Amino acid sequence: MYVIRGTTPAVGGEWEFMLHDLRSEEYVITEAVSTAALNSSGSFTFKIAPNHPHYNDLIKMVTLINVYQDNSWLYTYRIIDVSNDIWNVKTVVCEGDLGFLNDSNQRSGEYHNISPAEFMKIIIDKHNADVDERKRFTLGTVNVTDPNDSIYRYANYEDSWTYINDKLINRLGGYVRTRYVGDTRYIDYVSDYGSINSQQIVLGENVIDMLRTEAGHDIATVAVPLGATLKDEEGNDSGVRLTVEDAAVGGSRYGRDYIENPNLIGIYGRIVKPVIFEDVTTADYLYKAGSDWLAAQTEIHTLELSAIDLHLADKDIERFRLGDYVQVVSEKHGINTYMKISGIEIDYNNAENFKLTLGAAKTTVSEAINKAASNTAQKLNEQAEEIRNIRTETSEFRREITENVNSLSVRFSESTDIQTLLSEIRQDFSSTITQTARDITLSFTSQVIDVQNDVINAGALIEEYIRFKGALIELGKVGSAFTAKLSNEELGFYEYGKKIAYISGSKLNIVQAEVTKLLTLGNDNIGKFDFLVKSNGNLAFKWRDLS
Repeated sequence: MYVIRGTTPAVGGEWEFMLHDLRSEEYVITEAVSTAALNSSGSFTFKIAPNHPHYNDLIKMVTLINVYQDNSWLYTYRIIDVSNDIWNVKTVVCEGDLGFLNDSNQRSGEYHNISPAEFMKIIIDKHNADVDERKRFTLGTVNVTDPNDSIYRYANYEDSWTYINDKLINRLGGYVRTRYVGDTRYIDYVSDYGSINSQQIVLGENVIDMLRTEAGHDIATVAVPLGATLKDEEGNDSGVRLTVEDAAVGGSRYGRDYIENPNLIGIYGRIVKPVIFEDVTTADYLYKAGSDWLAAQTEIHTLELSAIDLHLADKDIERFRLGDYVQVVSEKHGINTYMKISGIEIDYNNAENFKLTLGAAKTTVSEAINKAASNTAQKLNEQAEEIRNIRTETSEFRREITENVNSLSVRFSESTDIQTLLSEIRQDFSSTITQTARDITLSFTSQVIDVQNDVINAGALIEEYIRFKGALIELGKVGSAFTAKLSNEELGFYEYGKKIAYISGSKLNIVQAEVTKLLTLGNDNIGKFDFLVKSNGNLAFKWRDLS
């Protein structure tokens, strides 16, 4: 279920209002369609009638539009254009929050001998200094690396988004994305989204229409890798780029400035193309980068699908997310592979118009996906091993139950009444196991018999209060407003599906905190500061020296 809300600045903070909820006849917008793509701010357009309660509350470049799915944040947009037709119906055009980077400027400067993470921090700090608080970012994950870890860049008054694309994405690859933790807006620069979606795309099941594109004009069978510009004896740019001639290949000097792919040459003939790796300064690394690039130069397969997101019908099925790898199966087209979701189009009034684009927006994709496929394969193997372990543990659990029931049968075999009871226990304690790629659910029969240690009751309670989802454990009664999720990275606390606090990296992060009596800072070694609420309502501040 999608819900769309708007927010505008107000005294004391942000004023939030309902814009779209199909469960209400009053709060509905029409022709509401959003598009999202890798390394793009995305777009959202809709129409709003004059009788909508918040028709007059949509302000160009001010109002933010937040899209939620199942009470979880999905996208944030800002309004960039509003027009009215003859009936005063407004057409509203929005762009995604990455568009905030268009509002800041990277002043003239020179940066060298820094890592991508350090360089990204400089860019975001400069952006935040230029804009108001509503359009600022907190730098999150940066795991894109530079071959030499020594970026050398100039700035010449470009807007921040253009600058990031030119100086980072186009040269080092990777993806820039936004995400929200509580009220904090993070911006990440990652080499890959790294997630594998458990929902499959299967022609004949959840695919309505499909367009397959094979672009041959970008194919290369011979690559001429070019690295950084070389310096002359005085340290000035020589105008000549590094080549692979001096690379050590097979224990000797390579001696050529090009790399061939014999298999592709046999199919397409010789098609020579240069490829520039601006930041590569060693011939050995340039040879590896050129070889990886050439290995991916088969036909570029892009799929545009009209599909049904099964998550809309069953919340237990994982929803499609931008950047996920998803398994695509179509026997008719000879497709059975994992492809990256590079684009998503959502029609918020017509679920059947949901569309996916599979491929890569910035890099070449082949039947082997792309150079990120090795990482994906490794993660697939890890998840497969995890599922095998769970299956083993489940089999052991079943074996122990069987042994316990058999033991009871031997001990009480003399009693006909007990035998009847045991037969009922075996029947009613039968369990079913529902398994997906990331989720094992144990479902017990509903009838409960009062036996020793209340074994069946315990099984039902475990299912109601504890759910195992791959490497994540969810705690809390099913349907409760408050739950906790324990993963390998953090312990998160949720209220109505929204994260309100989490513990990670030896630190507690919380949206709001209220201390009713005493707040203490410090430790036994250095002493402690006490903030104490006194009985008269005053706040006292006290130092305790424990040495």
